[in-house]
Amino acid sequence: PKMSYFALGNYNALFATAKCDPSVAVGVAPEKDAGVRTLAFAMRCGAAMRFVYYAPFDFSLSYTGKVYEPRTDATVSVPRTCAPKDPVLADPLRGGVYAVGSASIRGDAVVYSGLPLTDYPLVLTDRGSLNLR
Repeated sequence: PKMSYFALGNYNALFATAKCDPSVAVGVAPEKDAGVRTLAFAMRCGAAMRFVYYAPFDFSLSYTGKVYEPRTDATVSVPRTCAPKDPVLADPLRGGVYAVGSASIRGDAVVYSGLPLTDYPLVLTDRGSLNLR
């Protein structure tokens, strides 16, 4: 199977029962990367929260043959009331789940820093909400 087969399976495992929750404010910095506005939003999956963020480049419009180089200096801020207790970063494209190194409290938000920013969605969530093998 192609990589997309596994990516779709991973995406389905993360979001099969999820619903977008626009009442939960999620911030991502930088707000723009290479002129493209970055996106962040919250999904509810039962009692679990999934915070999704990415830089939605449309390579079909101006593809120059270059591969996007992911940043590793992004920050994601989420409300303290629904912040992951044991945060991990899930990569649905590659199927990896990674520890999140740095978090700080700023007012009513928890800010996770030193995160990658890619041209496809990454998911910040609680380790306990994932069915890891």
